[in-house]
Amino acid sequence: MPVIIIDLNNEILGINTYDVYVSNCVEPPEWQLVADDYTYEQFPVFLLDSAYGITGDCYNYLISGDTGCICTGTGYLATPTPTPTVTTSSVTPSGFFAQP
Repeated sequence: MPVIIIDLNNEILGINTYDVYVSNCVEPPEWQLVADDYTYEQFPVFLLDSAYGITGDCYNYLISGDTGCICTGTGYLATPTPTPTVTTSSVTPSGFFAQP
């Protein structure tokens, strides 16, 4: 299952707590609260997409500070592709061998 990670690059001075919301990529967004009164130190927020009904390959997020500052954006889910692995094995002969 894809995991959504919402993070802040920088602490914004004057903001004590943040609320984080997610929505499917629909207009208008149908915001769901996923983190309430988080401090900067509590970021990043990790979410399972299925826990909040996120479908498709994109989601919207909104981070609202307690001073009214709001930032929004769109994120994209990527399902990891399996990495092929190579397993080597060696065979050591054992037993009796006839000598010519």
